[in-house]
Amino acid sequence: MPMPALLVIMAPLLILLGCAHDPGTSSDAGAADSEGIVIRGELSYLPRIALPRGAVATVELRAGPAPSGDIIAEWSRPLEGRQVPIDFRLEVDPAATQPGRVHVFRGVLRSADGSNWISEPLVIDTARARHDVGTLMLERKQAPEANDQPAAGEVFVARGNEPGWRLDVDTGTLTLSWDYGERALAAVTPAPLPAEGITSYGTAVGDHRLVIAVHDQLCADDMTGMPHPKRVIVSLDDRVLRGCGGEPRDLLLGEWVIEDVDGRGTVDGSRATVAFDTEGRIGGRGSCNSYGGSYRLSGEGLSVSEVFSTLMACAEGLMNQERRILGILEDVGRFELDDTGALILHTHDGRTLTARRSANAQTTL
Repeated sequence: MPMPALLVIMAPLLILLGCAHDPGTSSDAGAADSEGIVIRGELSYLPRIALPRGAVATVELRAGPAPSGDIIAEWSRPLEGRQVPIDFRLEVDPAATQPGRVHVFRGVLRSADGSNWISEPLVIDTARARHDVGTLMLERKQAPEANDQPAAGEVFVARGNEPGWRLDVDTGTLTLSWDYGERALAAVTPAPLPAEGITSYGTAVGDHRLVIAVHDQLCADDMTGMPHPKRVIVSLDDRVLRGCGGEPRDLLLGEWVIEDVDGRGTVDGSRATVAFDTEGRIGGRGSCNSYGGSYRLSGEGLSVSEVFSTLMACAEGLMNQERRILGILEDVGRFELDDTGALILHTHDGRTLTARRSANAQTTL
């Protein structure tokens, strides 16, 4: 769907959805130093009902969205009958912050009966020392529908270049930084709007209108060439940010049958394989022997190390093919998927290994 049409369709949703916060709205003057970062304010909510026994007030600062982001600092207080508003003061060690990440602050009231009240997320500029966030209004947590969003603790990440941007979406909040991290926002994760081949999110964040379209299309990073399972378009007011999302590892997982070794095909009747698992292990059948090792994905590409194999002897043609396969794996530098779905492993000196998915694509090593 063209982006202008998507924006027209989602405009009513943007008007109705609640606002979150843009960075800088809660910061006092002063730079963070060895004395630390202080965030103060109070928690409250509109309904005039008493908090149940056992209620606990918590405020937290995370690197990235909640609940998936790392907790940088946390303050909790059992209320023991005390009612809102509840004052808080959170002290943060600057050394615990994570440069390059959006730091998200929120308040939570939890009770023994399982009910939660949660504030909208607030971006904290960790370069500043003092933050008076005022009154954070809490709303009762709405549990996400099954299969609507990633499981608790999981996060969908998308990135793009020129200008550099990053999007993190989990079950609770989303964060977006752009202009190489100079600007950022956070919001409660809106309900996804699924359609054929695309999932969209729309919300209002302060004065910003944000629409995210996640396409089920293979996407290659335009700087590194790294493949990703999703193509992502972020519309932020009148700006359009394009990039890739999802984990490259998801494209590799399972067993692949090797059909070409550096342009020479494969020996008739041989069945060489390569398989990747979720724990960073690689293995398969080299042509004669079984082999194993470790693999690692970085922002620049794919590498394989610690390759080992069994020591059976086979026909010379199979042994030669196996040596070529293991030699390519040991020197692999990147991978791609072509238009037919074939996996192509590339070495640093230009050799290639081409494979197609096995019928048993989720083989355990």
